[in-house]
Amino acid sequence: ANPLTGNINLLGECDRACGVLFANATINLLKHANIEADQVIAIGSHGQTIRHMPNGEHPFSIQIGDPNVISALTNIDTIADFRRKDIALGGQGAPLVPAFHQQLFASRDADRIIINISGISNITWLPVNSNTNKGFDSVPGNALLDY
Repeated sequence: ANPLTGNINLLGECDRACGVLFANATINLLKHANIEADQVIAIGSHGQTIRHMPNGEHPFSIQIGDPNVISALTNIDTIADFRRKDIALGGQGAPLVPAFHQQLFASRDADRIIINISGISNITWLPVNSNTNKGFDSVPGNALLDY
């Protein structure tokens, strides 16, 4: 569908279908790993980003993959909607990668910059001896290869 005139019903159907897909993938993974659903504390679902506009007058990000569907089908609490909270707090809508980088790469001896080459690459700045970090989108990454 044309992104400027897309059908809201199609959006809703895709949101639901993607949630079912994610739930089925989870169920299959658990079965393959011989893990019962009650052994899992929670699912963190980023969703599938379909529109990400963090720099406009009214910044926003939209993901599909209804976490309510995931939770209902897997019987596991599902946490989602990470990007929108980060944007509401003034971020770029990518709160998970900087936290991951902080945990994995922070140093007491040197400032570090981590570059994550994804669809849109992002940078995490990790100052020495600090519990804070700053992350932001930088340039196209694999999106260029996709085109």
